[in-house]
Parts: sequence; structure tokens; C-alpha cells
Amino acid sequence: MSKVQENSTMEAARAAVYSLLAALLTQNLSSENLQRLLSNESVGHLKALFPDEDIDDAFRQLIDDYEAGVLTAENIMLDFEALMRIPGPAYTYPYESSYRSRKIDNDRVRWGYFNGQQAGEVQRFYQDESLAVENDSADFPDHIGVEMEFMAHLCRKLAAALNSGNRKTAEEVQATQVEFFRGHLCCWLDAFAAEMRKKATTGFYRCLGDILMAFKAEEERILVSEAA
Repeated sequence: MSKVQENSTMEAARAAVYSLLAALLTQNLSSENLQRLLSNESVGHLKALFPDEDIDDAFRQLIDDYEAGVLTAENIMLDFEALMRIPGPAYTYPYESSYRSRKIDNDRVRWGYFNGQQAGEVQRFYQDESLAVENDSADFPDHIGVEMEFMAHLCRKLAAALNSGNRKTAEEVQATQVEFFRGHLCCWLDAFAAEMRKKATTGFYRCLGDILMAFKAEEERILVSEAA
């Protein structure tokens, strides 16, 4: 496999991970989709992406708990609603503006405004790509799932440019990836993941918080090396 083909394959893989994470952060999973996700096949994919024994062990435990009925689709669905949709004690405030402008005084958190400065900034990125937010579960452009899906779009676009040999477009898209990740996702993804992990009532979303942190660290390594 040539270097170009290798890079294109990597971009396609990154796009798939971003899209999956975006879906997990914007919608409840059906029992059928949960059954597919919580499988031994997924363990292999996860281990290839994140060779972290703690994440591997946590995911295997999820599978065991789900098969034993300790963890149910209803548990996971209710946890998602509390974390991502219903303002209350478990709400994670899944918007960049809320994190970038929040104030923490001792243990007291004063959350920033919804649809703040960062929402306008990411919206301009989407407009430059002729994209619009079309997700009923993500009402503002700086929702975590929307930002993830935008990165998936950029990865797919870069893969296509590499495959077609369009070097100029590839360089431009790569630069946009770095700019968007560094200026936005990189600035709040860890904090969001920690909030999710702390407030989740199921192992499913605690594990997802760990995966988000691991994925962010790997993306930071990749994009910093690309920008160097």
C-alpha cells in the first residue's frame, strides 16, 4: 500500500470513529443497535483504536452486564436523556459555549450561555463547507455531536482529495482540520468527557467518557504532527 493510500485509509477510519461518536452523543440507541455495538467484534475494533487495558476491561464488562441483564437498553436510554437532553442534576451542557465561558468557584459551577461566541465561530466553519445543522437533537451549532460530525466530514473530504490526487485541496482540508480541532474540540472535549463520566449512572456512558478522552489524546497527537 502506498503512503497516499495509507493516509486515505486512515482518514476514512477517523471519519468512521467521529461519525459513531457523533451518533452516540446526539441520539438514543435502539435495542438492536446496542446489541450490535456491545459485541465481541466491537471489542476488537476498540482495542485496535485504543490499546488501553482499562478501556478494554470496562467495555468487556459492559458486554457481560448487558448479556446478564444488569445493564439494559432502558437504563442506557434513560441515562442518555438525563445527560444530553433534560436540564437537571445530570445534565452535561453539551455545548462548547457553555464550557468555554463557564466559571468555577471552588466546587460551584456557573455555566456559560447557550449559543454563545463559539457557536457563531463554528457556524462559520460549517457555512464555508456549505453545511447546515440538520439534527433535531442538536439545536445549536456548537453541540458536541455536531462538531464531531463536522470533523467526520473533513476526514471524508480529505480521504477523497487524497484518492483523487488533488494535493491543493488535501492541504487546505488538512489545515481546516487542524484549525477546527485546535480552536474548538481540543479546548473542551476533555472537560465534557469528565462531566459525562462524573454524572453518568450507567457504565455505558462512563466508558464513553473514557473513550472520548482517549480519542481526543490520539487526535491531538495526529493533528499536531500533521501541522508540524
